[in-house]
Amino acid sequence: MQPKIQILSNTNFALADVIKSELLESTSVKIAVAFLRRTGLDYLYKSIEYALISNNAKIEFIVGLDFKTTDAEALNALNEIKIKYSNFEFYCFGDKRDNHNDLVFHPKIYMFNTELSKGTKYSSIVGSSNFTRGGLTTNFEVNTIFREYKPIYFNQLDAIYNEIKFTDSIFQPSRNYIDKYGNIKKELDK
Repeated sequence: MQPKIQILSNTNFALADVIKSELLESTSVKIAVAFLRRTGLDYLYKSIEYALISNNAKIEFIVGLDFKTTDAEALNALNEIKIKYSNFEFYCFGDKRDNHNDLVFHPKIYMFNTELSKGTKYSSIVGSSNFTRGGLTTNFEVNTIFREYKPIYFNQLDAIYNEIKFTDSIFQPSRNYIDKYGNIKKELDK
């Protein structure tokens, strides 16, 4: 069966609707985004929680901290989800200055596995949408969605995801780290 490829912008169909649909049936979810805002997390929270509870889905986020664009409220919310659900993990990719490397973390990767009676469906999304309400719903964004039963594109993207996950720049932030991060962000926003 050939992969189904769809290209869309939020102007013709909001990415949030695609992600909600995938979350409702997925058993494994991996998301790596440059920026995460509480607005995006709040918008999709019920679908995330549904996947965690009803599907017992394993959900994992990798969130970038470059330019302090990710907000501390979102990091605190991810931490609360992690405390509440053992099948949820999240990591941060530290910013360029803190990691002393030349990388700016800027991917937008969404990956979903769904177990069906006819086999596993692999869905992946790559594009310009960060995990913010605007990025998921109203900003002019362009995203490519791949749905396949033989995971050709999915496996390529999974290799990139794992390259990100297993770098020295990945860490699990403590509550103390998140508080310090939030204070730095407040200073920068003044």
